[in-house]
Amino acid sequence: MSKPINEQSLLEFTRCPLREAAVDESSRPCVIEHVAEDLVRFATLQAYEGSVPSLPAMRERAEMLYKTVAGSPDLVHSRNLIRLCRRIHDLLTVHDVLHPQSPYRLELGHASIDGDAAMLRVRSRGSVAKVLRLRPRGSPAVFAPDVVSLSRWLYTMRESGYPACVVYNYWILNDIAIKENFSESVAQNWLSSATTAYTQHRIFPSPGAHCKGCSRPCEDFKQCKTTL
Repeated sequence: MSKPINEQSLLEFTRCPLREAAVDESSRPCVIEHVAEDLVRFATLQAYEGSVPSLPAMRERAEMLYKTVAGSPDLVHSRNLIRLCRRIHDLLTVHDVLHPQSPYRLELGHASIDGDAAMLRVRSRGSVAKVLRLRPRGSPAVFAPDVVSLSRWLYTMRESGYPACVVYNYWILNDIAIKENFSESVAQNWLSSATTAYTQHRIFPSPGAHCKGCSRPCEDFKQCKTTL
């Protein structure tokens, strides 16, 4: 029986051990992320059943969720909630929901990866499916694939009935979206390596002098203070 691994746990495991963790002045950015995930779950289900929630209804739900976790938002976070609701509403206005945000399990043989994802398709553009990946923060200028994108893409390609698919990275606090596409062999090999290391309690990845020669260094490496 394969060992189940949560996609976020696997993501944390594969992050560079030399990275300099970002310093959060408060836990409130995490609250925005929590609200975004819940709002997408609610809104994609409503849209899948026939109607996109109105923008006022989404704002009301977002504010209620925020207050439940962190109390009344200040002016900055109130503006972020408004921006978040507008972004998600815009997303569902131009897309059909093929599958609402729901759990998935990608079987790899020795292990499986569990997560949650929604699948969308632009109404006016062909049949390419988009598996949604919310990006609450981080710089789009330094962007590299990771195990969550690979896992969601490989599951969608194999199991959803829509093999022509991309990962749709959607920033919730600015007007940016980036598509990712992979080959099945690359995704399979990368995820197999990562999950094997995870189940065998190895260190992964193994940064070193070779990182200097990377043509597209990851954000973790750029933030690393250690001289390799």
